[in-house]
Amino acid sequence: MFSKVAEPIKSVCKKIANFLKKHRLTQCAILALLTLLVMESLCRHSVIAPIIWIFQAPYAFIFNYLIVLLTFSVAIFFPKETFALTLTASFWIIMSLVNGILLLFRTTPFSAIDFSIVIN
Repeated sequence: MFSKVAEPIKSVCKKIANFLKKHRLTQCAILALLTLLVMESLCRHSVIAPIIWIFQAPYAFIFNYLIVLLTFSVAIFFPKETFALTLTASFWIIMSLVNGILLLFRTTPFSAIDFSIVIN
């Protein structure tokens, strides 16, 4: 019973994976979008808030998306591209997680001055 449902889903997933292996820029663009949505969800403490934010502030969304996409596009030049993409996504998500935790305790977001506080 489940095999009837699982087979078409499996074939579609294989087609998508093969397409993304051939088109690295598309892979970076999709990963940047997903990473940005996760980052905004962590910072806004909601799953729906980033989607609303996209429509309320489209220019800010596009600008943030392009910043994240720029960092992901650098990974194309590395020999181990998957590792570089994973490392970049992890960096962005960890920084937004720190920002989300800081926003729970204070009103100002994570900034460069926080690094100097940690060092001292």
